[in-house]
Parts: sequence; structure tokens; C-alpha cells
Amino acid sequence: MLGPTSKHRGVIICVDDEAMILTSLREQLREVNDWGFSVEVTTDGEDALELLDELLIEGEQVPLFISDQIMPGIKGDELLKRVKERSPETRGVLLTGQADLRAVERAVNQANLYRYLSKPWEQSDLLMTVRSAIESFLTDQELIARQCELQETNKVFRRFVPEPFLRRIATKGVTGIEVGYGELVEVTILFSDIRGFTSISEQMSPPNLMRMLNSYFAALSEPIHQNGGFIDKYIGDAIMAIFDGPNHAQRALEAAVDMQRALTQWNQKQSLPLRSGIGLHSGEVVIGTVGTHKRMDSTVLGDNVNLCARLEGLTKEHGHPIIVSKQTLDFISHHDEQRSWEAHLLGSTQVKGRMEAVEYYHVTERASDQTNQ
Repeated sequence: MLGPTSKHRGVIICVDDEAMILTSLREQLREVNDWGFSVEVTTDGEDALELLDELLIEGEQVPLFISDQIMPGIKGDELLKRVKERSPETRGVLLTGQADLRAVERAVNQANLYRYLSKPWEQSDLLMTVRSAIESFLTDQELIARQCELQETNKVFRRFVPEPFLRRIATKGVTGIEVGYGELVEVTILFSDIRGFTSISEQMSPPNLMRMLNSYFAALSEPIHQNGGFIDKYIGDAIMAIFDGPNHAQRALEAAVDMQRALTQWNQKQSLPLRSGIGLHSGEVVIGTVGTHKRMDSTVLGDNVNLCARLEGLTKEHGHPIIVSKQTLDFISHHDEQRSWEAHLLGSTQVKGRMEAVEYYHVTERASDQTNQ
């Protein structure tokens, strides 16, 4: 790992109250300059700590701190303990001219002592210790960097696959996700779509259209998250969201009402106001993964998903922004006086593949809630 390089890689600090020892250390450690490390020396422990602080502020790596044990003021084991508090990754080497086993023990337990060397030491032993300590430090730094990169990758991954999906499809970890996993769950599905999006898109340049859509999605997605739902996917100008767990239907309907409020507020800042339609339906769906081993996607499937999409389409025919199935209303307590909406029967629809017609309702805010907005 270590070899000749012109790249500066860090600083080694040496502390000893005897100037001759420091001169010897600097001379014997000339080889580390070829590895990209400089050597700083001082006869005072407090000065060494100040130097360490300055280097850390400047973003320098300090892989190794070498300290004498018997010095005026701070003893070596205490000094290495304070070094560890400032820079836990820095390796500590203790130089001792006496068999002070208690000091070594304290340094091991409190300062993660890497090694101690007895005075006088052999130069070959010193260089071997320094090389080993630096390589250990660099290995840990590489591991930390990889862990940070992995954490960032996981954060990005979770933007594409919602956390509730991951809890189901990644029970053995992300690397254990397999195509074809499926689980039957009871949920409420929400579909939202922009009215007249095709004609709107023809009036805008692609970059402006993309900015407008992202702003719209940000505004209307927030009520979904606030009411405990999650976005399954964005489909063109449409939003497909899922609500599961306790009171999923109630929370989904509250989200739909909040989305219409959010759209009203969003439109106040736009030169081209938008209208949207929202369909809601509750029932069992299969949640899992589809695709191939080379390209897979997480999704929800089932007849109830198709029905929800049908209800969202009915908002265009009836001119009402929120349409909900009777099945969803049946999940909600009719005695809930805190709800902010009212439901009114519109009719029934026959969906392909279903024997019975499905009743559906349009939902409006309660008059008292509209007055308070």
C-alpha cells in the first residue's frame, strides 16, 4: 500500500521533551517523506495538541501520533488519550524508557494504543511499526469512505424504492431482492392525474414542462407523506400512491382533500394554473417485484388497482376532483365527526372483469372547513 509518491497524504506528529530524541526520530523517519507524509516534532504535549487541532481544522490526515511517556506536564498515556478524543482514527505509539506497564495499560484501554517501543529502539523496528500503523490507518479510512458511499447509495436507492416496499421485498437486505416476490395486503390506492395535460405540454418547452411537473409533484406529494402514505410511482403526469396499515382509507381520503388544498395554493403562484382528478379505492392487492434479473421494479398489482385507475378517469366525466369507491367509505367510521370532508353518491360503474357494479361517490370539503381556509 505504501510506496514512493509525490502526493501529500498527511502528517505524523512526534512529541518528546528531549530535543536529541526528536532529532533522531526525524532523521530515522525520513523514509516516510517518500510515502507522502511529513513529520512535525515538538517538545511539549500542549503544543502537540494545538498542532493536532490546527491540522484537523485544515483537513489534514494525522495517521500517527508518537509520544514519549515520561515528560514534564502531560504524561504520554494521558496525551494519547486526549489525542484519541480529538481524532479517534489516529494511531498512537508510546515511547518509554522504563518498564511502566501501568502507563501502557492505561494507553491501551483509554487511547487505543497501537504499540509501545522501549528506548532505545532499533530503527528497523521503528520503521516497521510506523509503516504498519499508517497502513492500518489508511485501510480504515478506505473502509469509512466505502461505508459513506454505500450509505449515500442506499439513500439514493430509497428515492426510487419506497421504504414500505423495502420492508417487504428486502427482508434479507437489498442484495436479497428477487424477481417474482409477492405479498397480498389490504391497502387504499390513490391515483391523481392532471386534467388536460396533453394540451398544456404542447404550450411549454420540455425544460419548462419538466420544472413545472417537478414543482407540482413536490406540492401534491407532501400531503401523501404527511398522511402516512407513500408514492408507488410517477407515471407521466400522474401520481400513484399507497396507504397501508391502520386507518389506511381514512388517511388516504384526508390526503386527497389536502392535495386539492395544496393545488389551490400552488396555483396561486403559477401563470398556468392546473386542475387534477383523484380516484380512491380500497381492497387487497399484491405488492412485490416484477421484471427480470437484469431490470426489475417494485409495484402493486391486482384488479383493485385497475378499478382505482377507472375511478380517477371518472373525475373527467363528472367534473369532480375527488371520486371514491363505496369500499373505501366502508372502511371509514361513519361516526367520525373530525373528518374534513363529505361524500355524495354519484352512481355506479361496471369494470371489466367484475360481475357487480361498483358504487362511487364524489368528495368535497365540509362547508365549515372551506370557510376556515
